[in-house]
Formats: sequence, structure tokens, C-alpha cells
Amino acid sequence: MRLLFAFLCLALPLSSAVMTNQTEAAAPDYDLLITNGVVIDGSGGPGRTADVGIKGDRIAKIGNLRGASATQTRDAHGMIVAPDSSTCSGSPNSIC
Repeated sequence: MRLLFAFLCLALPLSSAVMTNQTEAAAPDYDLLITNGVVIDGSGGPGRTADVGIKGDRIAKIGNLRGASATQTRDAHGMIVAPDSSTCSGSPNSIC
């Protein structure tokens, strides 16, 4: 009986600490996530549908970012996403 009591005295505080860590929100992967846009990278190649993850003032990743978290998310479906304003042609469907 003493052994069971000792086990419970140790196990309960540990289990509550584990549960507390699991419920804390993880920091988002990106500050801004632009999804489903046609990315023009300036290389002269054709645009491709991709997501763009931005952290701080840098493009952190371009590709399939499904499942990533972000502070803000913008759906760019049907729009062009380009990293440099000089590549924009003034099209109303551009995010530059």
C-alpha cells in the first residue's frame, strides 16, 4: 500500500506537467503564409502554383506548405505572387 501511495505521489505531478506542456500553443512556423498562388521567381521560367512562407522580412520557404502554421494567412488562388515589385506588370491579380 505504501508503494502504491509513493507511486501516485510521484506520478500525479509528473503527469500534470506533461499535460501542461502539451496544451501550450506552439509558435507558428511563419509570420505570413501565402497559399495557392502562382509563384513567379524571376528566373524566366513559367510560374508554378505554390505556397510561400515568410518569417520576419525574409521568404523562408516556397513549396507545398500544407499543414504549416502562421500568424496570418492569405489565399492567393488565381493570383500571381512575385518577390520583387519590378516583376509585376500592374495586373490586378498580382500580389507583390
